[in-house]
Amino acid sequence: MKEIALFTVGFLSWSFAEYILHRYLGHETNLSKMFKREHFAHHKDNASFASTLLKFNTSVGVISFMTLVLYFLIGLKLALFTTIGFTIGYLYYEMFHRYIHERPKFIPDFLIEHHMSHHKKYPLANYGVTTRIWDRVFKTYKPV
Repeated sequence: MKEIALFTVGFLSWSFAEYILHRYLGHETNLSKMFKREHFAHHKDNASFASTLLKFNTSVGVISFMTLVLYFLIGLKLALFTTIGFTIGYLYYEMFHRYIHERPKFIPDFLIEHHMSHHKKYPLANYGVTTRIWDRVFKTYKPV
């Protein structure tokens, strides 16, 4: 039962990471010039996405570090369930985000409108891609 709970925590925690990365690395800070450069290229041209190799290399580093930290906190088995959930959340996000731009018929209209309003009207709001929850929590939600 713990394994399923930690897998779910990992999966759901990706949406929080998505919001934080998008808001702070993509817009509000200069902590990662590479992230910001790739992000603004995507804002300029919605068909522009960072390379798969760059995303793979970055995610392997992040997930490895996360697994190591969790290993010392909760043990290997539970760490793996958590990071596998997080990884699947990330892969879901990647597919979801690409589908918003390339195959929108598979995505609920309200989430397409939310994300595209970030691109076209509110660049400092509506950061969530797979959910609007964190925009509401952190008061960056703007109605479409």
